[in-house]
Amino acid sequence: MTPTAEASDWRAGDRVSCNWKSLGTYYTGTIAARMGKKVSVFYDDGDREITTTSRCSRIGPPRNASKSGKVGGLSVGARVQCNWKNLGVYYSGKIVGRDGKKLKIHYDDGDRETTTIGRCRKP
Repeated sequence: MTPTAEASDWRAGDRVSCNWKSLGTYYTGTIAARMGKKVSVFYDDGDREITTTSRCSRIGPPRNASKSGKVGGLSVGARVQCNWKNLGVYYSGKIVGRDGKKLKIHYDDGDRETTTIGRCRKP
């Protein structure tokens, strides 16, 4: 995964999906602090890590996002990978509905889920 173009303006409070300890598994969390190209991430499961922006993608709405429903490309019809039932495993699917920060996902394997923006990322 490559960093998003906005990596240089990431700030504390931004939602991210990061490659935990560079082991190939991505988890969602919140940036607690930024130190140059490094970020301190508090993961949703309670773990913490200092990592680099190159190992993360911002997944939440940018601070200047519009109300159009196209926050971070997560609009109806977009392909996504979402953290199924917040269990730490991401599956591919498509956004079929959106209400604010809630997303209705139809997964490629036939499962369906209503989840939040913070649990999904662009593939």
